[in-house]
Amino acid sequence: MNGCLKQLIGLLGLIILIILIANRCQYQYSYDNISNEVAKKMVNELEVNHLNDVSIALFTPLGESQPKIGTYLSNSFRSKVLNLKKSLSLLERTQLNELIKEYRLITSGYVDRTKAIKIGKLIGVKAIIIGEYQVADYWFSQDRITVFIKAVNLQTGELIVSEEVEANYTDQMKSFDD
Repeated sequence: MNGCLKQLIGLLGLIILIILIANRCQYQYSYDNISNEVAKKMVNELEVNHLNDVSIALFTPLGESQPKIGTYLSNSFRSKVLNLKKSLSLLERTQLNELIKEYRLITSGYVDRTKAIKIGKLIGVKAIIIGEYQVADYWFSQDRITVFIKAVNLQTGELIVSEEVEANYTDQMKSFDD
């Protein structure tokens, strides 16, 4: 019986080790590498839709207890987009607060989508890139961050592209927590 228990504990330890290794391999890419691919896809979709006047909103946390790293995430994504397509006209974030509030009202279903077109025309933007993020702490591995990034056509109110990025929540990101 004692030998059987040792084998069971050894097998359980091996299973846990395999799970941990598989989990590490799944998230071997950093947020920067993965978000580069997302930026390429978004820039391509913006080009296909002939949308050169774009704004990138401050990425917002999903939940009140989340770290305040939205400025870091949105600035990082903004740099990636600009490096891929320098001819994009990006609206400054300070002009964006009202647009974001209106967009959230529009997507909630309480406001007509035609309002999005009017808002876009008012500030001279044809598309907006919006991001939301969530950090999760797992007992068996490193913290993870999931970032949801989407581009919306403000001429039609339609979603152009939506992507989900999941990566390690690094010490560098933690240092930007306001």
